[in-house]
Amino acid sequence: LTIIMNMKLTFESFASKIKESIQIETFNKDTLKILNLYDNNNGYNNAAGLLADRNHFPGIGIVKFGQNISVIQKRATIENISILEVYDKAIDMFRDYYQYEIIEGAERKNVEKIPEAAFREAIANALIHRAWDIESQIRVLMFDDRLEVISPGGSAHQE
Repeated sequence: LTIIMNMKLTFESFASKIKESIQIETFNKDTLKILNLYDNNNGYNNAAGLLADRNHFPGIGIVKFGQNISVIQKRATIENISILEVYDKAIDMFRDYYQYEIIEGAERKNVEKIPEAAFREAIANALIHRAWDIESQIRVLMFDDRLEVISPGGSAHQE
């Protein structure tokens, strides 16, 4: 991975997630060294850049179509933030369009038009397997009956 020299990166989002996952109390530059994201001689590497709160990497472009591709209900670009936040924001947008609640009698049921687990897997795969040296976003095309996830340097599809 390329080294990112002389940059002041912050890792609030990453620190929060890692503290939650492995119950560490302190997150600092030593933590980044242990995780091979930083070394004193070279600085941060690209992996650190991807996890930093702000970065220069392309993220995800999402389009939600209406009845056909000529009708765009929403367009969002999620980039230049931690890939952990990119992932979370993509999931939030998915939930807005593919999940709803229905009340049947005295019970409330959650309904998924498309399984969230499948979307999570598609986005995770697109982020992990994309070619980061290509200046292009992962594209997510949302239709009423399917999703398409296209990743630079690889692709994952969910229908």
